[in-house]
Amino acid sequence: MDLMNTDTLILLFLVCIIAVSCESSANRGKDKLVPIEPIQISLQKPVELDSLYNKIGNLKTRTESDWALLAVSNNTKWGVVNSQGTVLLNLAFDNFASVKASFAMNKSGLWTIYNAKLEALHSIACDNLVGHRDSHYIAMLGGKKALVNENSSTPYLFDDITGPREDKGYFYGKISDVWRAYDLEGQIVDNLSKIQRVGLQALNNYKVSLYGYGPIRLGMSIPEVEKTIGLKFIENGSSSDCKMMEFEEGFPLVRMLFDMKDGIRLLERIYINESTIKTKSGIGIYSREKEILNAYQGKMEKQSHKYNEQCLYYYYVPADEKDQAYRLNFDYNFKEDIVRHYSVGRVPAIFYVEGCF
Repeated sequence: MDLMNTDTLILLFLVCIIAVSCESSANRGKDKLVPIEPIQISLQKPVELDSLYNKIGNLKTRTESDWALLAVSNNTKWGVVNSQGTVLLNLAFDNFASVKASFAMNKSGLWTIYNAKLEALHSIACDNLVGHRDSHYIAMLGGKKALVNENSSTPYLFDDITGPREDKGYFYGKISDVWRAYDLEGQIVDNLSKIQRVGLQALNNYKVSLYGYGPIRLGMSIPEVEKTIGLKFIENGSSSDCKMMEFEEGFPLVRMLFDMKDGIRLLERIYINESTIKTKSGIGIYSREKEILNAYQGKMEKQSHKYNEQCLYYYYVPADEKDQAYRLNFDYNFKEDIVRHYSVGRVPAIFYVEGCF
């Protein structure tokens, strides 16, 4: 009799466990849906979406899971899905742009900026919109440019724009070949700091040549460059012999590699990450392949890219014997037909693929 009671109790216990499990599963189906799930995904294009869409691209906009938003197209219109293929914005848009903080969708010339939760933040009518830095866009209308973020935009006043650094309240704008500093509403900033004034001087006057950037020459020491430009360096990565340096925030995006030669660190390479800084031949970021080849006719060497199969390196190799130690290196994306960034330097530093290595 006691044994029968024990068996009965065990059976009842198992039935309760199964019932609770079934009820929990049923309730999970009733959970409140959220627009974007925090899913960990690969940066690779999801294979299961290939059969549904002709074009698939990662949006830069950061979610809790990083890169969980995808722009998809049927060759005529664009929309947005998440990594599981759930349609978040229907395929009704002409094109898109994105930055880390947001993304923008264009419908008949009206661009709407969204955050990662699919909330519409700001709209602007323009001819084109491109992502700029981490949280801004540059809008183009009638040949003029405006600086745009998720909340506001400047007037269409500018021939060119650079900046802002994300934590700075100003940017540099060019009107009629003159660069000046402006606040984020497009008003001129007159009380410039030294770093801002020197940054403006660099934008207005400095070009990249085979031997350096403006008055900064390859082969200079760190103290010589600081004296020439009138600013102090900030270290941005180093090894025992090699240092990556840049100027204070507010200066255009230029980094410099100093490597040890005969006991002294000398400038061996200058990296240009600023679209407004051009070479003396007029080549810069966003230049096309045809422009590169026309500017440096018969003096370009092509090499495969170390990491990106859609890119390659174009090296300008000077003809003069005295210049054989110098090169220009253009990191070129042949899928988009643009220069992503470029550098000038001396052999062997010009061939380094990871900073000091």
